[in-house]
Amino acid sequence: MNTMRTAPTTGPAMPVLPAASAPLQLLCSRFDAPPDTVWQRLVAGPFIAEYLGARLPRHDAPLRSGQALQGADAQGRALRLTVTEASAPCSLSLRLEGADGAQALRLCIEPCAQGSRLTVLHEPVEGPDHDEAGGDAIARLLRAPLPAVLAADRIASAEGLQRARAYLADSAAAVAQLLAAMAPRQGYRKPAADRFSLVEQLWHLADVEEFGWARRWPRVLQEERPRLPGVDGDRLARERRYQQRPWRAAARRFIAQRRRSLAALARLDAAMLERRLLFSGRAADAGTLLAAMLAHDHEHRLEMAALWTAERGRDEP
Repeated sequence: MNTMRTAPTTGPAMPVLPAASAPLQLLCSRFDAPPDTVWQRLVAGPFIAEYLGARLPRHDAPLRSGQALQGADAQGRALRLTVTEASAPCSLSLRLEGADGAQALRLCIEPCAQGSRLTVLHEPVEGPDHDEAGGDAIARLLRAPLPAVLAADRIASAEGLQRARAYLADSAAAVAQLLAAMAPRQGYRKPAADRFSLVEQLWHLADVEEFGWARRWPRVLQEERPRLPGVDGDRLARERRYQQRPWRAAARRFIAQRRRSLAALARLDAAMLERRLLFSGRAADAGTLLAAMLAHDHEHRLEMAALWTAERGRDEP
């Protein structure tokens, strides 16, 4: 289920960055191009200026960590942009300082079936020493970017396989931390009518893990060219009425099912990433399947980070 707003695939047609007093925002756009191409559009040329609705100095050379640009916002007020992290071709983090305050902006690129998905996360920050996760360990873990070796159409190396297992294990660790930190009646606020609440996110992850990933990897290990069906997340969300259900069982089930997936992945080696299969009716291999699993985790981790950040500090409903 796509729970983020999606912009057109032609050009950087996304909303102008809100004022620093606005709540955390999470946006998504899809492009008919591979991650390397989208990355070049982000770090060279006018993409960032057009996205912000700002005037910035021309920079044909790619943006790099530590680089600062002085410009003006849409109202002509002074704007300073600092690159805090640039990890090609998957993650670009910026700090924006202007008349309305400071904001943190993170752009993440992930491969998808149609090309690439660009996720943009931005929020106000309190000052120069305030970190993007608001000082919260759960949000920091959820927002951790995909390592560059994992930002590809397929995982193809022993290093990539090792880093993938660690990232997937961190997803379970983050949910375990949510289980310990969140009250039973928290997490039901929906950011919009067509967007998942944090509770719905947890149920979605639990069902996709049990009916999808935890069943797929043993079959990849045991079968010749297995036919692996997709999981209809929209149908499950409707039929299983996620928003009306207690969430703690979902969190525990996701953790348990992710352990099953990781146990199977522990038996996978780099050579096995070449194993052929059919995934949702399309020819693929185990490396491509693993990249799809990582992209799904990353997308929902970013959404959960935004929801958890908004939830923190609120009284239990």
